[in-house]
Amino acid sequence: MKKKVIMLFVAILPFFITACKSKPIEIDATKHLVVKFEGFNGEATAKIESNEIEYNQTNETIKKLIETFQYEITPSQGLENGDVVTISIVYDKALEDRANVKLLNLEKEFTVDGLLGEERKQVVKNEVKEDGKESLKSYHVIDGIEIPSEWKMTEEEKQAYVIYMKGLQNQSSSLEEETGGSEIWKQGTSDKETKRKSTSFMIKDYKDSITAFDEAEDFGKYSSQQYKIEQIFEDEILVGYKCVFKDA
Repeated sequence: MKKKVIMLFVAILPFFITACKSKPIEIDATKHLVVKFEGFNGEATAKIESNEIEYNQTNETIKKLIETFQYEITPSQGLENGDVVTISIVYDKALEDRANVKLLNLEKEFTVDGLLGEERKQVVKNEVKEDGKESLKSYHVIDGIEIPSEWKMTEEEKQAYVIYMKGLQNQSSSLEEETGGSEIWKQGTSDKETKRKSTSFMIKDYKDSITAFDEAEDFGKYSSQQYKIEQIFEDEILVGYKCVFKDA
């Protein structure tokens, strides 16, 4: 009789555990997923910029589960505006069960847009030098922005330059509409008065030219002064950016 009771208990144990197990915690795995597209149209790449997961921060098992997340990006290279990129999350399913979690929305699609370089061409111009002599000069033209070939910029540097020049064009158009002038200066956003001096930001001091440009831009942007960003060249090679203040 005792043996039968034990066997019966063993038989119903899985059902008992299942009945007592609480409802799994649902977590949206891609609700705040942010993807960044870098590069020119037709040559761009996709990468994960951030993904903030909403969950109980005190639950160590869930934390470990999220730390196992790996992201598969398809396609991830050679992207152009209009392409659809799918992000899939791979994770430790055993940890999901142990944490009593049900992960939702493990795939998410993003449409590529806003890439520069839809129009790219190489042109050669016959120009007159200061001494009056004529010479042929080659330019890369990207979305209407001319970049002298002799500047020997990388693709990242070209992209940063085009973004900056496009911004200046937009600001110049607004300025001309408001004042009838054409001088291009940006206004810093700080409410507190600053007296910053014009400062150079050399590419060699940062991980790349884009970071150096961003530092120069932020230096002016977070002041109360009018400023503009100028490129610094040495031997016709871009080596940095200078944040120039109008009143400095």
